[in-house]
Amino acid sequence: MKIFFKTFGILVLTALQFSCSSVETLSSWKKDKSLGLKNKNIIVFSKTEDNLIRRQFEENLVNRLNDNGVHSIESYKSFPVIDSNKKLSVIEESELVNRIKNKDIDVVVLTTLKEIQEYTKSVESSAEYSVRSYPVYFYNKYSGNFYIDYVNNYYQTKPARIENFEVKKYILETVVFDLTEKDDNQLISVIISEIDNPKNLRAISKDFSKEIVKLLID
Repeated sequence: MKIFFKTFGILVLTALQFSCSSVETLSSWKKDKSLGLKNKNIIVFSKTEDNLIRRQFEENLVNRLNDNGVHSIESYKSFPVIDSNKKLSVIEESELVNRIKNKDIDVVVLTTLKEIQEYTKSVESSAEYSVRSYPVYFYNKYSGNFYIDYVNNYYQTKPARIENFEVKKYILETVVFDLTEKDDNQLISVIISEIDNPKNLRAISKDFSKEIVKLLID
């Protein structure tokens, strides 16, 4: 359990600022090709001071796991109060271990925010044009008549421009521990994900969960 608690003690998933988004897996590792998660009981932790983010991420990941035949539960239901800045004492670690074991938990999935990268995104808007028609008169020397035609003249009403926006990338680390193994063998998977300029909590949480479960189950 030492490796698990070393990681658990530094988990901080802070509030995301939302605006368009994408989730990309930067790297992933699994101890074995098949982790055998369908034979395990899992608890999902998203440690954060924002209870809304914690609940949304845990629920979406648990739902996705359960949909794939992996029995899992959310940590916020069993451990509603977690101080992300508090270092657990030996006694507190032991108490948490016992509480986890009492729920027949085999595997812990932990998600932490590792880094926030700020950058400037440039978006070029197209120029806008309008059309103006004006008449042109022609003389037909054979018929001796004048006739009229119209010529279109296009002119720019709004020039193209480049707008700069300050946006953020969030680097998340998801680690998976099998608590039935010895301390040195508990770590069974590590996934590094990038969330670029997230749009909204519900959408990004579902996309994130989909990517994580795909990597763990495949």
